[in-house]
Amino acid sequence: MEFFNIYSKLFLEFSACLYNIILLIFLYLRYNATSKSSAFYRKLVYYVIYATSFDIASTIIISNFKQINYGLALIMYCLQHVLMIFVSYYLSSYTETYLYGTQTAFTLHTFNRILLYWILTILLFFIVVSLFFSYHPLDNNFLPPVFARWIETIIPLYYTSYSMGLIIFNWHKYNHTIFVTILVSYTIFFIGLLLEIFLGNILRIGYLGLSVGLYILFFSVEFPDYNRMILTLNELEKAKKEANLANEAKTTFLSNMSHEIRTPLNAILGLDEIIIRQSNDPEIHKYAMNIHNAGQSLLSIINDILDFSKIEAQKLEILPGEYALSSIINDLNNMIMPKVKEKNLTYKIEIDSDIPSVLYGDSVRIKQILLNLLTNAVKYTPSGEILFSIKILERDGITTTLLFSVKDTGMGMKKSDMDKLFSPFERLEEKRNKTIEGSGLGITIVSKLLALMNSSLEVKSVYNEGSEFSFKLTQRIIDPEAIGNSYIDYDGTKTDIYQIQIQAPTATILAVDDTEMNLIVFKGLLKNTRMKIDTALSGLEMLSMITKKHYDLIFIDHRMPIMDGVEALHQMSTFPHLCKDTPCIALTANVIQGAKEQYISEGFVDYLSKPINSARLENVIVQNLNKSMILHPNDIGYITCEKISDSNLNQHENTTDRISKIYENIIDGISFDEAQKNCGTVELWLESAKTFYKTIPSISSELKNYIEKEDIENYTIKVHALKSSARLIGAMELSHKALALENYGNNGDWEKIKELSPSMLKELESYTTKLSALCPEIDESVKEKISLKDLNNAYKDILECIEVFDFTLAESIFNSLEKYKLPDGEEEFFKKLSDCILFLKRDEAIKILIDRKY
Repeated sequence: MEFFNIYSKLFLEFSACLYNIILLIFLYLRYNATSKSSAFYRKLVYYVIYATSFDIASTIIISNFKQINYGLALIMYCLQHVLMIFVSYYLSSYTETYLYGTQTAFTLHTFNRILLYWILTILLFFIVVSLFFSYHPLDNNFLPPVFARWIETIIPLYYTSYSMGLIIFNWHKYNHTIFVTILVSYTIFFIGLLLEIFLGNILRIGYLGLSVGLYILFFSVEFPDYNRMILTLNELEKAKKEANLANEAKTTFLSNMSHEIRTPLNAILGLDEIIIRQSNDPEIHKYAMNIHNAGQSLLSIINDILDFSKIEAQKLEILPGEYALSSIINDLNNMIMPKVKEKNLTYKIEIDSDIPSVLYGDSVRIKQILLNLLTNAVKYTPSGEILFSIKILERDGITTTLLFSVKDTGMGMKKSDMDKLFSPFERLEEKRNKTIEGSGLGITIVSKLLALMNSSLEVKSVYNEGSEFSFKLTQRIIDPEAIGNSYIDYDGTKTDIYQIQIQAPTATILAVDDTEMNLIVFKGLLKNTRMKIDTALSGLEMLSMITKKHYDLIFIDHRMPIMDGVEALHQMSTFPHLCKDTPCIALTANVIQGAKEQYISEGFVDYLSKPINSARLENVIVQNLNKSMILHPNDIGYITCEKISDSNLNQHENTTDRISKIYENIIDGISFDEAQKNCGTVELWLESAKTFYKTIPSISSELKNYIEKEDIENYTIKVHALKSSARLIGAMELSHKALALENYGNNGDWEKIKELSPSMLKELESYTTKLSALCPEIDESVKEKISLKDLNNAYKDILECIEVFDFTLAESIFNSLEKYKLPDGEEEFFKKLSDCILFLKRDEAIKILIDRKY
């Protein structure tokens, strides 16, 4: 029984010794680290093995041989504790070298070494004295109680606690995972030591705790392969984050490109369409058609890039619905025929007459795929024919599998080039095909879209003989009636530019857009419809206009400053006006997937993308305008385009006066050509310049405040706005400086901002003098004094105007007050209200006017 008790207590020490021997073997076979801390780690493993082995041996000897010589027992007992002290000391030395390298000559390190030597010296002295003088402590103890407590408990605990303290004190040197792992290993050391001290007579667990801690240290810190793995994982995680950031930046860029390129393209294509309609000069018509074709090509490339970015971001979805296949075929024929005729190609169609007439799938994407294949066939076929076919492969009562094919007699492809076909931005035989337009994304997009539909593109090609592109698609049958020949109803002689074929002389439409050029295009496209068209340059202006006039349709741009189109739509439900039931259509360059659904969910009844397609514009009007207002050709009251008088156009057309003609000898620092291009009219420039003049003190103050606070985010936003507003009025030098500072802000270059801001602020404040002629100050001495009662009445009138969004009238009333001398103590309130009106802070203006004590 006694034997069992002894060996049960030593079982965990046997396990610890075995684990450490395995670790030692692993160190010899795989371990190649040469640092000083690694050397201490080896010594630590050695001493743990020595201490564990000697502890097991001495315990067995002392327990089994009761009559063992006292001197031998004393030496073994003391060596047990010496080895424990060495283990704890080398743990502290390993920790120091791991943290500080070779720079360990600091006070505590020196103290630790002195303490070790002092303890060993005293212990040796005690052994010699005891052996020579036959000294035996009471109760068969080997050491005096106080000294035994130091040797057994305090010294090992001190070294272990010291090591843990170093780890905690230097927590910032590790990443979170490594720090937690090392701290766990040292905690296990510490707990094992405590259990050894207080439970050593029952369960010898201290060395097992050391072994577990050593293994954790080895695999978290010392083992090179593990470290390389951790380093690799960290680098991969960092690379993943950088890739995500780059992808987000690319997506943001493409989203901005969609709006920023499509918006001016809307103006180009729209104005070009107006020229084609109105010009009778064959030469001008030819040039305009060339512009139209080039613009459509550019639009196609932009759409390809946007689709590719959506596919990469996994944001492109298949949106199935019911569709008539004959409609897709007719649309494709109408779109491809002008290009076919231009190249004198033969275009053939072979459609199985038994195909069900109505199917269920994503008709938009199917049309996009087929149009891409047909367009490529036309591009790469100098002469010959193109065959477009759709055949039934399988059919049951629920679904049908169709084979779509586009075959041409064009250039064909080499076998070596076939793999490049599906690579993005890759164009085959660049030299031979350099005159052919395209982004190199078409086939990549087609293959990705087909993959989303559980299909794939098959390609057969013979160099210089032609190619065939085909794919299979399974669609659910909605109407099993055969398609027959219903698809052959296209007219290849249709004109390239769609002419809107409706008129509505009793209809009044409001178009809202912050870009005046877009409004000109909108009105030009509807010129012959005889509709009355009003325009607004902001959401706030629209809200003011609908309080005075009823409109039958309202087209609202999305991206506008101060209040965007969605916000303006929501504001319409918050106050009384004359357009409560008027359909509102979103007019925007936002063409991302799901945009229509998004705008409809916000409250719009429909969605119209830019550049504006005339046929789509007509369709939107027909769908949403009261049917009784619409006249079609041959209806009574319909007037042919030739007979429409220019007097029926909206009376608010821009004047042709040049801004420079009036102001170039009065105002300095303005590029009047740029001002004319941006503002268009003298009235708009004058209004913009006056507003800019009044905001200079506020802008300057805000920028200085952001610089002082080092608020780079708001500083960048502010100079971005300053860049645009300065450019609008023609202050180009100021705009260029603001642009440079905006770029430095985006790059986080605070030093450059501090260096260049004073010059920009000086340029900004110089316009206080340059534009002062637009806002001459009235001499206070000649101003008539206004009574407090009249002032309060004026404030009440301003409040009523602002509550119904009539900022124009509110500003007019406020400007009239500037001609009067204010009562004493009213200057501060007047200035505060001025800022609210100037910056269109509606809610704040209402609050201070309501809170005012009248």
